[in-house]
Amino acid sequence: MVLNYLKIAFRNFSRHLGYSSITIFGLSIGLATSLMIFVWVLDELRFDTGYDDHERIYQVLTNAVYTNGDIKTSESTTGALAEAIANEIPEVEEAGRAGDEPNMLLRHENNSVLQDAMWADPSMLKIFSVHVLQGNPANLLVDPNSFILTKKTADKFFPGQDAIGKSFTINEKYKMTVSAVVEDPLPNSSFRFAFLLPYDVHYKENPWMAQWGNYNDMTFIKVKPGVNVSDVNVKLKKLMKSKCPDCHHQPFAQQFAERHLYNHYENGKADGGRIEYIRIFTLAAIFILVIACINYMNLATARSAGRSREVGVRKAIGSHRSQLIGQFIGESLLITTLSTLLAVVMVQLMTPLFNTVMNKQMTVDFTDPKLLIALVSLTVVTSLIAGSYPAFFLSSFRPASVLKGQLQSTLAGATLRKGLVVFQFALSAMLIIASLATYKQTQFILSKNLGFNRENVLVFDMHAGVSSNQATFKNEALKFPGIHAISFAGQNPFSIGMMTTGVKWPGKDEKDIVPFKLVFTDKDFLPTLKMELIEGSNFTDEKADSTHYIINEAAVKRIGLKNAIGASLNVWNSPSGKVIGVVKDFHNVNLHNAIEPLIIMCRTDNTWRGFVKVEANATQQAIKHLESVQKKFDPNYPFQYEFLDKSFEKEYTSETTIEKLSIVFTAIAIFISSLGLFGLASFMTERRTKEIGIRKVMGASARQITVLLSSDFLKLLLISFVVAVPIAWYGVSQWLITFAYHADLNFSLPLIAAGVLFMTAVLSVGYQSVKAALGNPVNSLKNE
Repeated sequence: MVLNYLKIAFRNFSRHLGYSSITIFGLSIGLATSLMIFVWVLDELRFDTGYDDHERIYQVLTNAVYTNGDIKTSESTTGALAEAIANEIPEVEEAGRAGDEPNMLLRHENNSVLQDAMWADPSMLKIFSVHVLQGNPANLLVDPNSFILTKKTADKFFPGQDAIGKSFTINEKYKMTVSAVVEDPLPNSSFRFAFLLPYDVHYKENPWMAQWGNYNDMTFIKVKPGVNVSDVNVKLKKLMKSKCPDCHHQPFAQQFAERHLYNHYENGKADGGRIEYIRIFTLAAIFILVIACINYMNLATARSAGRSREVGVRKAIGSHRSQLIGQFIGESLLITTLSTLLAVVMVQLMTPLFNTVMNKQMTVDFTDPKLLIALVSLTVVTSLIAGSYPAFFLSSFRPASVLKGQLQSTLAGATLRKGLVVFQFALSAMLIIASLATYKQTQFILSKNLGFNRENVLVFDMHAGVSSNQATFKNEALKFPGIHAISFAGQNPFSIGMMTTGVKWPGKDEKDIVPFKLVFTDKDFLPTLKMELIEGSNFTDEKADSTHYIINEAAVKRIGLKNAIGASLNVWNSPSGKVIGVVKDFHNVNLHNAIEPLIIMCRTDNTWRGFVKVEANATQQAIKHLESVQKKFDPNYPFQYEFLDKSFEKEYTSETTIEKLSIVFTAIAIFISSLGLFGLASFMTERRTKEIGIRKVMGASARQITVLLSSDFLKLLLISFVVAVPIAWYGVSQWLITFAYHADLNFSLPLIAAGVLFMTAVLSVGYQSVKAALGNPVNSLKNE
């Protein structure tokens, strides 16, 4: 029986090769897209789960509660917290601190390279199950004169050799020897580094970190088996209250594996984040797969007349309906299996491009049990969804009617088929509108006036030589005519992360806890970035301006100043501080958030980034000049730079990635939908062949017949459009309100979507309509 089904299936496949190829190709694209998204989702869900006992690893975060009711969540914790946790919370097995240190110079003799490092407590090696490849695992990161290399970093200096005991100079400051070589961090891990340094060295150099009111680095814990983290969180709050009664920060533990997916917080609780992208992409995958399945159904029913006699004969000689259903489901399974095999090839070819777009290092391992189960399940479910309707529809033909040439039964499924096309194109319309909205918001972000000039501004990280000779460096660099201005600051102006509540002013309630953004700069910061000073004056001299401040309009409003210039402002117990200028509000944080109150301080001892305004047509010469000047002060450091506008774009990598993928998914959905519409057009023209012949004999023109056939499809598209617009509009609106600043929605989005759908219909239906209109009526009427 099964062998007979296969023979018939292959016979039908080869007999209608064009139709079968279109079906397989359409399904394979839908399956490949869904499979690629599934692989990505699986990779995202596995992020930070590669450690031993990963479910027991937590990161301690802090909720800062302010007087106005705002709660801001941060991963910065006080440096004294980890030791207190280890000593006073028995449910915790290990507690440790870590701090990122990007672009540290690692030098062995004459060989040097810039690498991302991390300061870490010895307990961090136990928490994250770091495997030692060379060296003694005991007492690592205890000796202040030794450090740890990863295998990849060790191979850069000593390929195929033992690195233990080798001496290095780090950042031209620390002399240390290699105590161990460990495995490279997992590619889908947040805990990443090229080498590890003993945290105590960092801690002793920054004694202010020991104060309970200061927050800088990260704290991680590993709880004992069976511990309820809720109990730990209660004790964390009590611990913080006992150590720092006046602190407004409340620590809590979040499972480390969840941090990657749930990294957005609302009122102190995880409220989405990257998990939203997983949901969006999963929904897009379902949409595309459903569209592909509908496409299969329509193409199958479009050929129903060609198989009606087969069904009639088989029923007449005794075949049961269940056998016919099995036959058609089997054919669907065969076509879906072939589509799946083609989809697997497509996924292998798409993976490198997908990795580039998503900034991933995914490999598709089809021996992975989860992936194999997903692949088989996807094949079976798709074959059932795509083949069920054609199977029940074709098997319902009455043999007597079919053998007499009466196909009235085909009319019974017309409403459902049209409904499927409406649903298919409604999904496509939603994807089009969502894609357009994403593109519009992304362009809005990238082109928005931030309140300063980011064009042709080169940014570089300073090192010890330049930092200690800023004035000399600036004078040397400005000798090149293509360099117009240079400034030094602690952070990029559009992502100022430093925050303080240590601000006082006359009339302030001592109980009020008010946060201010804080940035350290030199006197040239505002003119270099062309920020508008709307009141007062700029800094003129670091010593003279050591207790002078420039604040933004949001700070003026928050403090409640009527006359800002000359107003007293006490930052970090500096009672003689005065406001000397007010800068026009500029976007100092991500556009998801409103502009925050900001204080600018003239403190060059806390600056580490250089901002250079260069002439547009002399960029390369300016870079070479800057590199030569930097070599005079930091000869062992390479000159690494980035343009400020490119750095700004990196802040919105997720949004630009969604934009690109949404366009791709929309194009795929439209393409598959056009195949489905082509199938329905084929069915409709086939069913109305004799009607068209009669109309032509009665004098109807080709144009009239084309309009007649096309009008049916345009009605379907109009219905799908009416259904899709309110749903898509609501979804897009909900996404846009996550941005404090966003593009306005207008009717151009649905109008463009309608135009795309109309063109798709014209291209898909036009061929069939014109073909039927130009056909010879004799051929359609001779068998009547």
